[in-house]
Amino acid sequence: MTTEALFAHSSTTTARSQSRAAFWSGLLLALAFGLALGLWISLPLFSGRGFVPDDARAFVFWMSRWSDPGLFPNDPIADYFQAVSPRIFTLIYRIGFEAGLTPVEVNRLLPLILTAAATIFLYLLTFQIWPSPVAAVLTTAFVNLQLWMKDDLTSGTPRAFFVPLTAMFLYGLVTRNAALAALAAALMAGIYPAALLVALASTVIWMAAILWRQRPDRQDWTVALSALLAGGAALVPFALAINEWGPAVSAEIARSWPEFQAWGRTRFFSEDLWVYWICSPRSGLEPVEWCRYLNEEETRASFEIGSLLLLATTLTVPFVIPLLR
Repeated sequence: MTTEALFAHSSTTTARSQSRAAFWSGLLLALAFGLALGLWISLPLFSGRGFVPDDARAFVFWMSRWSDPGLFPNDPIADYFQAVSPRIFTLIYRIGFEAGLTPVEVNRLLPLILTAAATIFLYLLTFQIWPSPVAAVLTTAFVNLQLWMKDDLTSGTPRAFFVPLTAMFLYGLVTRNAALAALAAALMAGIYPAALLVALASTVIWMAAILWRQRPDRQDWTVALSALLAGGAALVPFALAINEWGPAVSAEIARSWPEFQAWGRTRFFSEDLWVYWICSPRSGLEPVEWCRYLNEEETRASFEIGSLLLLATTLTVPFVIPLLR
Protein backbone atom coordinates (compact mmCIF):
# COMPACT_ATOMS: atom_id res chain seq x y z
CA MET A 1 0.00 0.00 0.00
CA THR A 2 1.41 3.40 -0.99
CA THR A 3 1.90 6.32 1.39
CA GLU A 4 -0.99 8.18 -0.24
CA ALA A 5 -3.30 5.19 0.21
CA LEU A 6 -2.32 4.80 3.87
CA PHE A 7 -2.97 8.50 4.47
CA ALA A 8 -6.35 8.33 2.74
CA HIS A 9 -7.35 5.25 4.76
CA SER A 10 -6.24 6.95 7.99
CA SER A 11 -8.18 10.10 7.13
CA THR A 12 -11.33 8.08 6.35
CA THR A 13 -11.05 6.17 9.64
CA THR A 14 -10.57 9.39 11.59
CA ALA A 15 -13.56 11.04 9.89
CA ARG A 16 -15.78 8.07 10.69
CA SER A 17 -14.61 8.07 14.30
CA GLN A 18 -15.35 11.78 14.64
CA SER A 19 -18.74 11.36 13.00
CA ARG A 20 -19.61 8.52 15.37
CA ALA A 21 -18.48 10.56 18.37
CA ALA A 22 -20.59 13.53 17.22
CA PHE A 23 -23.63 11.27 16.80
CA TRP A 24 -23.43 9.82 20.30
CA SER A 25 -22.54 13.15 21.88
CA GLY A 26 -25.59 14.69 20.25
CA LEU A 27 -27.84 11.90 21.48
CA LEU A 28 -26.54 12.22 25.05
CA LEU A 29 -27.03 16.00 24.91
CA ALA A 30 -30.59 15.57 23.63
CA LEU A 31 -31.39 13.08 26.40
CA ALA A 32 -29.82 15.30 29.05
CA PHE A 33 -31.87 18.30 27.97
CA GLY A 34 -35.16 16.38 27.76
CA LEU A 35 -34.76 14.66 31.12
CA ALA A 36 -33.50 17.81 32.87
CA LEU A 37 -36.51 19.73 31.55
CA GLY A 38 -38.86 16.96 32.66
CA LEU A 39 -37.35 16.70 36.13
CA TRP A 40 -37.53 20.44 36.64
CA ILE A 41 -41.22 20.59 35.66
CA SER A 42 -42.05 17.39 37.59
CA LEU A 43 -40.59 18.53 40.91
CA PRO A 44 -44.01 19.44 42.41
CA LEU A 45 -45.23 15.90 41.70
CA PHE A 46 -42.40 14.41 43.77
CA SER A 47 -42.89 16.81 46.69
CA GLY A 48 -45.28 14.43 48.44
CA ARG A 49 -48.15 16.93 48.47
CA GLY A 50 -50.56 14.64 46.67
CA PHE A 51 -50.43 16.23 43.21
CA VAL A 52 -52.04 14.04 40.54
CA PRO A 53 -52.60 15.05 36.88
CA ASP A 54 -56.28 15.62 36.10
CA ASP A 55 -56.61 12.89 33.47
CA ALA A 56 -54.78 10.38 35.67
CA ARG A 57 -57.64 10.58 38.15
CA ALA A 58 -59.87 8.93 35.57
CA PHE A 59 -57.43 6.42 34.11
CA VAL A 60 -55.48 5.38 37.21
CA PHE A 61 -57.81 5.60 40.22
CA TRP A 62 -59.38 2.17 39.70
CA MET A 63 -55.94 0.50 39.84
CA SER A 64 -56.08 0.89 43.62
CA ARG A 65 -58.23 -2.24 43.46
CA TRP A 66 -55.02 -4.21 42.97
CA SER A 67 -54.03 -3.54 46.57
CA ASP A 68 -57.58 -3.52 47.92
CA PRO A 69 -60.06 -5.53 45.78
CA GLY A 70 -62.94 -4.22 47.90
CA LEU A 71 -62.57 -0.65 46.69
CA PHE A 72 -65.34 0.97 44.62
CA PRO A 73 -67.97 -1.76 45.05
CA ASN A 74 -70.81 -1.63 42.51
CA ASP A 75 -69.23 1.46 40.96
CA PRO A 76 -70.02 1.51 37.22
CA ILE A 77 -67.51 4.30 36.56
CA ALA A 78 -64.64 2.30 38.05
CA ASP A 79 -65.86 -0.84 36.29
CA TYR A 80 -66.04 1.00 32.98
CA PHE A 81 -62.52 2.47 33.12
CA GLN A 82 -61.10 -0.84 34.26
CA ALA A 83 -62.79 -2.66 31.36
CA VAL A 84 -61.86 -0.24 28.57
CA SER A 85 -58.32 0.65 29.67
CA PRO A 86 -56.01 -0.57 26.87
CA ARG A 87 -54.40 -3.88 27.80
CA ILE A 88 -50.74 -2.96 27.35
CA PHE A 89 -51.28 0.35 29.13
CA THR A 90 -52.73 -1.54 32.09
CA LEU A 91 -49.89 -4.07 31.94
CA ILE A 92 -47.28 -1.31 32.25
CA TYR A 93 -48.88 -0.05 35.45
CA ARG A 94 -49.30 -3.60 36.72
CA ILE A 95 -45.58 -4.27 36.23
CA GLY A 96 -44.80 -1.17 38.27
CA PHE A 97 -47.25 -2.28 40.95
CA GLU A 98 -45.66 -5.73 41.18
CA ALA A 99 -42.28 -3.99 41.52
CA GLY A 100 -43.51 -2.25 44.67
CA LEU A 101 -44.77 1.07 43.27
CA THR A 102 -48.24 2.48 43.64
CA PRO A 103 -50.15 3.41 40.47
CA VAL A 104 -49.70 7.10 41.34
CA GLU A 105 -45.93 6.63 41.64
CA VAL A 106 -45.83 4.87 38.28
CA ASN A 107 -47.83 7.75 36.85
CA ARG A 108 -45.22 10.23 38.09
CA LEU A 109 -42.26 8.31 36.66
CA LEU A 110 -43.84 7.41 33.32
CA PRO A 111 -43.51 10.88 31.67
CA LEU A 112 -39.74 10.83 32.24
CA ILE A 113 -39.43 7.36 30.72
CA LEU A 114 -41.55 8.43 27.75
CA THR A 115 -39.45 11.57 27.36
CA ALA A 116 -36.34 9.42 27.01
CA ALA A 117 -38.05 7.14 24.48
CA ALA A 118 -39.41 10.06 22.45
CA THR A 119 -36.01 11.78 22.46
CA ILE A 120 -34.17 8.68 21.25
CA PHE A 121 -36.54 7.90 18.38
CA LEU A 122 -36.94 11.54 17.34
CA TYR A 123 -33.17 11.90 17.30
CA LEU A 124 -32.75 8.76 15.20
CA LEU A 125 -35.59 9.77 12.87
CA THR A 126 -34.20 13.27 12.34
CA PHE A 127 -30.69 11.93 11.78
CA GLN A 128 -32.02 9.49 9.23
CA ILE A 129 -33.70 12.29 7.28
CA TRP A 130 -30.96 14.89 7.80
CA PRO A 131 -27.68 13.36 9.05
CA SER A 132 -26.68 16.24 11.31
CA PRO A 133 -26.33 15.90 15.11
CA VAL A 134 -27.08 19.61 15.47
CA ALA A 135 -30.36 19.28 13.57
CA ALA A 136 -31.31 16.19 15.58
CA VAL A 137 -30.56 17.87 18.92
CA LEU A 138 -32.55 20.98 17.97
CA THR A 139 -35.48 18.86 16.83
CA THR A 140 -35.65 16.91 20.07
CA ALA A 141 -35.21 20.09 22.12
CA PHE A 142 -38.12 21.86 20.41
CA VAL A 143 -40.37 18.81 20.64
CA ASN A 144 -39.56 18.26 24.33
CA LEU A 145 -40.32 21.90 25.08
CA GLN A 146 -43.67 21.53 23.38
CA LEU A 147 -44.45 18.25 25.12
CA TRP A 148 -43.72 19.55 28.61
CA MET A 149 -45.70 22.76 28.03
CA LYS A 150 -48.89 20.74 27.55
CA ASP A 151 -50.60 18.09 29.65
CA ASP A 152 -50.48 15.16 27.22
CA LEU A 153 -47.14 13.59 28.07
CA THR A 154 -47.27 14.69 31.70
CA SER A 155 -50.62 12.98 32.28
CA GLY A 156 -49.14 9.48 32.16
CA THR A 157 -52.36 8.34 30.45
CA PRO A 158 -52.64 6.50 27.10
CA ARG A 159 -52.30 9.70 25.06
CA ALA A 160 -48.93 10.33 26.72
CA PHE A 161 -47.55 7.55 24.51
CA PHE A 162 -48.56 9.22 21.24
CA VAL A 163 -45.31 11.03 20.39
CA PRO A 164 -42.87 8.28 21.49
CA LEU A 165 -44.77 5.56 19.63
CA THR A 166 -45.35 7.70 16.54
CA ALA A 167 -41.64 8.58 16.37
CA MET A 168 -40.80 4.89 16.80
CA PHE A 169 -43.21 3.91 14.03
CA LEU A 170 -41.99 6.57 11.60
CA TYR A 171 -38.40 5.56 12.25
CA GLY A 172 -39.37 2.00 11.39
CA LEU A 173 -40.93 3.20 8.14
CA VAL A 174 -38.00 5.38 7.15
CA THR A 175 -35.47 2.62 7.82
CA ARG A 176 -37.80 -0.03 6.32
CA ASN A 177 -37.57 -2.05 9.52
CA ALA A 178 -40.65 -4.28 9.46
CA ALA A 179 -40.16 -5.61 13.00
CA LEU A 180 -39.86 -2.14 14.53
CA ALA A 181 -42.83 -0.77 12.60
CA ALA A 182 -44.95 -3.79 13.55
CA LEU A 183 -43.94 -3.51 17.21
CA ALA A 184 -44.81 0.18 17.28
CA ALA A 185 -48.18 -0.50 15.64
CA ALA A 186 -48.97 -3.26 18.14
CA LEU A 187 -48.03 -1.01 21.05
CA MET A 188 -50.24 1.75 19.68
CA ALA A 189 -53.18 -0.63 19.45
CA GLY A 190 -52.60 -1.85 23.01
CA ILE A 191 -51.92 1.56 24.57
CA TYR A 192 -53.47 4.38 22.52
CA PRO A 193 -55.55 3.01 19.63
CA ALA A 194 -56.18 6.49 18.20
CA ALA A 195 -52.46 6.73 17.38
CA LEU A 196 -52.77 3.61 15.23
CA LEU A 197 -55.02 5.51 12.83
CA VAL A 198 -52.28 8.10 12.37
CA ALA A 199 -49.72 5.34 11.85
CA LEU A 200 -51.80 3.55 9.24
CA ALA A 201 -52.51 6.83 7.44
CA SER A 202 -48.76 7.52 7.45
CA THR A 203 -48.17 4.08 5.97
CA VAL A 204 -50.65 4.74 3.16
CA ILE A 205 -49.00 8.09 2.37
CA TRP A 206 -45.56 6.47 2.50
CA MET A 207 -46.58 3.71 0.11
CA ALA A 208 -48.28 6.24 -2.19
CA ALA A 209 -45.06 8.27 -2.33
CA ILE A 210 -43.09 5.14 -3.22
CA LEU A 211 -45.60 4.17 -5.90
CA TRP A 212 -45.41 7.66 -7.36
CA ARG A 213 -41.61 7.65 -7.58
CA GLN A 214 -40.80 4.02 -8.22
CA ARG A 215 -42.07 0.47 -7.94
CA PRO A 216 -42.19 -0.82 -4.34
CA ASP A 217 -40.05 -3.85 -3.64
CA ARG A 218 -40.77 -6.76 -1.33
CA GLN A 219 -39.34 -5.01 1.73
CA ASP A 220 -41.66 -2.02 1.28
CA TRP A 221 -44.71 -4.28 1.16
CA THR A 222 -43.41 -6.30 4.10
CA VAL A 223 -43.12 -3.19 6.26
CA ALA A 224 -46.60 -1.95 5.34
CA LEU A 225 -48.34 -5.31 5.76
CA SER A 226 -46.49 -6.08 9.01
CA ALA A 227 -47.65 -2.80 10.54
CA LEU A 228 -51.22 -3.36 9.36
CA LEU A 229 -51.47 -6.94 10.60
CA ALA A 230 -49.73 -6.33 13.93
CA GLY A 231 -51.84 -3.27 14.68
CA GLY A 232 -55.07 -4.99 13.67
CA ALA A 233 -54.37 -8.08 15.76
CA ALA A 234 -53.43 -6.07 18.84
CA LEU A 235 -56.57 -3.93 18.46
CA VAL A 236 -58.95 -6.88 18.81
CA PRO A 237 -58.93 -7.08 22.68
CA PHE A 238 -59.62 -3.35 22.97
CA ALA A 239 -62.45 -3.56 20.44
CA LEU A 240 -64.04 -6.47 22.30
CA ALA A 241 -63.83 -4.63 25.63
CA ILE A 242 -65.46 -1.53 24.14
CA ASN A 243 -68.16 -3.67 22.55
CA GLU A 244 -69.20 -5.03 25.96
CA TRP A 245 -70.07 -1.52 27.17
CA GLY A 246 -71.17 -0.01 23.90
CA PRO A 247 -70.28 3.55 22.85
CA ALA A 248 -69.67 6.06 25.63
CA VAL A 249 -72.17 8.34 23.90
CA SER A 250 -73.96 8.09 20.57
CA ALA A 251 -73.86 10.85 17.97
CA GLU A 252 -77.61 11.39 18.37
CA ILE A 253 -77.35 11.91 22.13
CA ALA A 254 -74.18 14.00 21.85
CA ARG A 255 -75.95 16.44 19.51
CA SER A 256 -78.52 17.11 22.24
CA TRP A 257 -76.00 17.73 25.04
CA PRO A 258 -74.66 21.27 25.58
CA GLU A 259 -71.20 19.88 26.50
CA PHE A 260 -70.62 18.91 22.85
CA GLN A 261 -71.86 22.16 21.32
CA ALA A 262 -69.69 25.07 20.22
CA TRP A 263 -69.90 26.68 23.67
CA GLY A 264 -69.46 23.47 25.67
CA ARG A 265 -66.42 22.15 27.52
CA THR A 266 -66.07 19.18 25.15
CA ARG A 267 -67.13 21.14 22.08
CA PHE A 268 -67.35 19.10 18.91
CA PHE A 269 -70.34 20.16 16.82
CA SER A 270 -70.49 23.56 15.19
CA GLU A 271 -72.70 25.14 12.55
CA ASP A 272 -69.65 27.00 11.26
CA LEU A 273 -68.05 24.58 8.80
CA TRP A 274 -64.71 26.40 9.01
CA VAL A 275 -64.60 25.89 12.77
CA TYR A 276 -65.79 22.27 12.53
CA TRP A 277 -63.31 21.15 9.87
CA ILE A 278 -60.35 23.45 10.56
CA CYS A 279 -60.31 25.06 14.01
CA SER A 280 -62.15 22.69 16.32
CA PRO A 281 -59.83 21.08 18.91
CA ARG A 282 -61.44 17.68 18.29
CA SER A 283 -62.59 17.66 14.67
CA GLY A 284 -60.39 20.36 13.12
CA LEU A 285 -57.31 19.89 10.94
CA GLU A 286 -55.32 22.91 12.09
CA PRO A 287 -53.45 23.31 15.42
CA VAL A 288 -55.80 24.91 17.93
CA GLU A 289 -53.17 27.49 18.88
CA TRP A 290 -53.27 28.98 15.38
CA CYS A 291 -57.01 29.52 15.62
CA ARG A 292 -56.81 30.75 19.20
CA TYR A 293 -54.28 33.52 18.65
CA LEU A 294 -55.08 34.57 15.07
CA ASN A 295 -58.19 36.20 13.68
CA GLU A 296 -60.23 34.38 11.07
CA GLU A 297 -58.50 35.93 8.05
CA GLU A 298 -55.04 35.22 9.48
CA THR A 299 -56.08 31.68 10.35
CA ARG A 300 -57.39 30.99 6.87
CA ALA A 301 -54.21 32.42 5.34
CA SER A 302 -51.97 30.39 7.67
CA PHE A 303 -53.87 27.22 6.82
CA GLU A 304 -53.60 27.82 3.08
CA ILE A 305 -49.89 28.70 3.26
CA GLY A 306 -49.18 25.79 5.58
CA SER A 307 -50.99 23.37 3.28
CA LEU A 308 -49.02 24.61 0.27
CA LEU A 309 -45.73 24.36 2.15
CA LEU A 310 -46.58 20.85 3.32
CA LEU A 311 -47.44 19.81 -0.22
CA ALA A 312 -44.26 21.38 -1.61
CA THR A 313 -42.15 19.69 1.08
CA THR A 314 -43.76 16.32 0.44
CA LEU A 315 -43.04 16.59 -3.27
CA THR A 316 -39.48 17.92 -3.07
CA VAL A 317 -37.83 16.40 0.01
CA PRO A 318 -37.40 12.88 -1.48
CA PHE A 319 -35.40 14.42 -4.32
CA VAL A 320 -33.46 17.07 -2.39
CA ILE A 321 -32.14 14.93 0.48
CA PRO A 322 -30.05 12.56 -1.73
CA LEU A 323 -28.44 15.59 -3.40
CA LEU A 324 -27.55 17.16 -0.05
CA ARG A 325 -26.01 13.92 1.15
